[in-house]
Amino acid sequence: MQSNDIKKSHTITLSIIVKNEEKYLRGCLESVKDVVSEIVLVDTGSTDNTIKIAEEFGAKIFHFDWINDFSAARNYALNNSTGDWILYLDADERLSEDSIEELKKITNNNSNVGFYCSVKSAGNISGNSSMMKYTRLFKNIPGLKFSGKVHEQIEDSLTEKGCSLVDSNIEIIHLGYDVEKEKIIEKAKRNLSLLLSEFKSNPTGYNAFQLGQTYNIIENIDEANQYFKLAIKDKFLELHHRAQAYRHLAAFELKNKNYKAAEVYVDKGLSLVPESPLLNIVKANLLLETDNDEQSVIFCK
Repeated sequence: MQSNDIKKSHTITLSIIVKNEEKYLRGCLESVKDVVSEIVLVDTGSTDNTIKIAEEFGAKIFHFDWINDFSAARNYALNNSTGDWILYLDADERLSEDSIEELKKITNNNSNVGFYCSVKSAGNISGNSSMMKYTRLFKNIPGLKFSGKVHEQIEDSLTEKGCSLVDSNIEIIHLGYDVEKEKIIEKAKRNLSLLLSEFKSNPTGYNAFQLGQTYNIIENIDEANQYFKLAIKDKFLELHHRAQAYRHLAAFELKNKNYKAAEVYVDKGLSLVPESPLLNIVKANLLLETDNDEQSVIFCK
């Protein structure tokens, strides 16, 4: 599995938790086999060919009893990872081929740092794709812990350990939303109770954002907007999440022809992430509906 480049540089562990992922797992592991030196796979109860596929790639396989807590499973994987760096993915994600050399390059140092990676999702539910930034690659420092029962994150722990959080050009392709709408709604409903419980004990902007996303998927738009409004009040919310919260609120106001409110929200979002395709689409539609056709074309482009 190791290439000569990997042997000369710092080691990288792929950390992954799975359950019945035979549909996606092979593609995930294929995408990283030439860049990681270790695969740590934590299985939470698979009954299909998931384990067999993992064995084909020489993964270190661990078993974990599911306790409705994604961070608990992630932390178990983290505790069994020996690489200098941790790359964590889900089975329905792939490291883009163009990112392999970038990943090798930025991990060939001793800095205590976490890297934001672009996670690009294609989704049948909306008919379009979306992109968010998440810290998916970080230095393996003793004592790091994921937090959150669902939509778990590592950023708070990295910050507490004095790590810098910086951007990267690494791209991860997410396929999990490219399924039937009913399956996405089912998954969202499954996560909702966990998210509500998490928000009750830890009412952060990040958790509010994830609740907004979840309510939006199950088409409870009023509840979604309430949580997006809470999310944007949190000054510590990562800017890509804040920008997307503004996008959802702008789209809602545009649909209801509240053009002034829509303009305020979309412009705030674009001021944070001007390259966001979905924000630019909302802005273009807003201009089109308010008879600014020439300006609309600019944002379409």
